Amino acid sequence: MALKTKVKDNEVTTHATVVGWVFSVLLPIALYFSILHLIPTGVGRPLGTDYGYAGHLTKGH
Repeated sequence: MALKTKVKDNEVTTHATVVGWVFSVLLPIALYFSILHLIPTGVGRPLGTDYGYAGHLTKGH
């Protein structure tokens, strides 16, 4: 019984870690794009091109 409880705790911890990792990756990206929209396009585009894929997305704007 104690083993089962321990495994469940580990699963919850792993899930929380994955969720935390996803947010730590997605939040800076979301902030980056919201900042890009605040910056004039002339400044935003060169900034975007420095970031590869992000630059590819911002070129269309």
